[in-house]
Amino acid sequence: MSTQGPGGSADRRNYERFKIGEDARALDASGRDLGLVSHAGGGGMRIEANTLAIAQELETAKELTIQVFEPQSNITHKVEVSVRYRHGKILGAQFLSITE
Repeated sequence: MSTQGPGGSADRRNYERFKIGEDARALDASGRDLGLVSHAGGGGMRIEANTLAIAQELETAKELTIQVFEPQSNITHKVEVSVRYRHGKILGAQFLSITE
């Protein structure tokens, strides 16, 4: 699949991304709200960080554990991710592992 990426370049993905309908939040291990999980697919997710400082902090992490909390259904998923890119406050994270 080839689509236009954030910078206008060709963006080749192995999995289609889906817009997350409910207000899914990305939390760190201490429960700090990092931002909104706006899209997800088979290979990763997009996080819209609450602040530029949070986005810059996460960009430097090689691997991190994020809890994705879905408030409407009261479900939390723990995911190990690697941050692959940052554009302003937008982060692209690749899934390394997912646990319930």
